[in-house]
Amino acid sequence: MEFVLAIAGIVLLGGGFWFLRSRYRRVMRADQPSAPLIQRLDSGEAGVRWTPPATWGVQASDSSLLRMVTDDGDEFWQVALLPYRLDLDPRTDELLREDLLAEVRAQQQAAGGRRRQHDAPHIERLEVGALASLRVVYPITLDDGARAVGQLLIPVAGGLCDISVLAKDMARAEERLRWLLSAEAGAGLTVTRPGVASAPPFELSWAGCRVSPPPRYLPMAPDFPRSETMDVLSRVTLGSEGVRMLDVYRVPGAELEVDDREGLEQIARDNAESWADEGAGRIRCRLRAIHLDDGRTHLGNHVSFDAHGSAMQTYAHWFIDRDGAVFRVGAHGPAHVPLDELIADARTTVEGFRRL
Repeated sequence: MEFVLAIAGIVLLGGGFWFLRSRYRRVMRADQPSAPLIQRLDSGEAGVRWTPPATWGVQASDSSLLRMVTDDGDEFWQVALLPYRLDLDPRTDELLREDLLAEVRAQQQAAGGRRRQHDAPHIERLEVGALASLRVVYPITLDDGARAVGQLLIPVAGGLCDISVLAKDMARAEERLRWLLSAEAGAGLTVTRPGVASAPPFELSWAGCRVSPPPRYLPMAPDFPRSETMDVLSRVTLGSEGVRMLDVYRVPGAELEVDDREGLEQIARDNAESWADEGAGRIRCRLRAIHLDDGRTHLGNHVSFDAHGSAMQTYAHWFIDRDGAVFRVGAHGPAHVPLDELIADARTTVEGFRRL
């Protein structure tokens, strides 16, 4: 049996992006290191230091992803370095738990467990060294029967280290994650380059603004690929799965009269329709007027589309600033995220928007 814990692939699309859905997904980085991840783990350059048992078989390896199977073939392990930052502020614990529960349900349904009653996931904050981290263990039903996934999420300097194990049940998954941090696992996993917590407001130099986004959104790691006038923030749950994104994008060269609603509608339609050139299918746009008494013209566009057979959605809040510059705040998420939540995320960001 092949086990893949999906890693989101993110593709920039003419000022936008979406999550590519495929059996194997990985994060694109602006400047991929050349050394395989297994070597970066051994040296500690990956942000954590860990040497997997030499008897394990390597199924796949590149600079940011490592997949392995234990020598008895019973467990499958994956290590991924992702350019996301995980919010572990204790003040957002309740929202974090809601996000985790929703995403675990989505993962269980996607794996074929829609009709199966699963045990509740185990969610635990812990410290790896002195670094706040997160452990999540949840049951899942695959084609060959019931299993469990255990994930250890560690904020590191380059973003997020996501270590996952597929085991026979939840007790075994929890046991294996405890083993990972023990002296029995070689020298035990240690953090070499911890991530640094940050708090809003955030200065977004590429888009030329300052924003105070909704809770749990943090700027992407510096090497995340983006266009020259776009900044991206993410709200991370299970590593790369269920990531919700916010982008703040200034349309290069666009300048309209501040009340030119027709011109703004045309830019919004053209932007969404251009995604077809990158492989999006069945693009549907639903424009809606937005009335804010702030001297700017606003427009909403809910864009739904298909990518590799999966339904995706984006809510774009467009506006013409007082000097005629055109901006978009895009809220992006899996199809199971309620549209009202995406609309609220975009609007909160727009209301806290300030030019640098």
